[in-house]
Amino acid sequence: MTAPSMDLNLLRVFEAVFDEGSVTRAAERLGLSQPAVSGALNRLSRQVGEPLFRRARGGVEPTPRAQRLIGAVRVSLHAMTNTLSAAEGMPAPDHSRRLRIGMFNLAEPVVLPAVLRAIEEEGLNLVLDIVSLYALEGPDDLLAGTLDLIFNLHPIEHEEIVSQGLGSSTFVCIARKGWSESFGPLTEETFAKARFVALSRPNPMSTSKIFAELMRRIPASQFQFSVTRGWSVPNLVAIGDMIAVVPRSFAHIAAPRFGLEIHPLPFDAVRPSIYLSWHKRANDDALHARLRALILQSVQQAAARLAAQLDAETGRDVPPVRARPPRK
Repeated sequence: MTAPSMDLNLLRVFEAVFDEGSVTRAAERLGLSQPAVSGALNRLSRQVGEPLFRRARGGVEPTPRAQRLIGAVRVSLHAMTNTLSAAEGMPAPDHSRRLRIGMFNLAEPVVLPAVLRAIEEEGLNLVLDIVSLYALEGPDDLLAGTLDLIFNLHPIEHEEIVSQGLGSSTFVCIARKGWSESFGPLTEETFAKARFVALSRPNPMSTSKIFAELMRRIPASQFQFSVTRGWSVPNLVAIGDMIAVVPRSFAHIAAPRFGLEIHPLPFDAVRPSIYLSWHKRANDDALHARLRALILQSVQQAAARLAAQLDAETGRDVPPVRARPPRK
């Protein structure tokens, strides 16, 4: 299937159904009737020579063939829209571009607010779908186009993938107010005896060096709760005697909201690096590049705020976060 031989409207329907996972929601997004969307999918499936979606609970899910096609379809739609608009001397149509970001959810409240504010202030026609990462992601989603960016604690080693280091993350412990009065200062001894709440495994942190270090110091029996959502961690910590290990940037957002104490780890721990990864076909995509720049800017702003706060609290300077050149 190549874009020149395809009806552009069929490709738009394909992309909408792929994104929404529902013919009904895709029809609403496109302003079409449900029969019209179903008919377009049937025509496209006949041209491709096989079904592109199958029924699933609550809607439809893409077939393996659709997973392989979506990346090329997105690139073709974006390129053709810009080319036609430029040839006619007209601005690009006023419809939103949808980009999907894979992100471990403890990073979401740190990174996304500034990004969303900038998108609104700049008037970017951009819709973001944030997909939680629960494991080390390989290149498959970026290669297939099912994800446009991955924000993770690991670079992705693949000749088609670009990974850019955004800096490193310091981890700390969070506990309820009064925890240290009940159990004493957080030392290596009290740390090893404490009960913990953590994100369910596998997750991006569980494949990082910081997790391996924690596993050497904490008996498995001390992990009392595991949860799938990042905001559940401080919520559970606030109502009991469990503690949690989280990125310092997340801790400084959660602590005032849930009434928590923040304690440095009682040992020298590794500082895992943070990476942003994307397919190299997006290198020259202006909107994609702007989103990457906004994410980097948000990470640097969050680091600067945290450094200023720590400097005020401790009277010592904290080194700034510096992005590294992309790894191609």
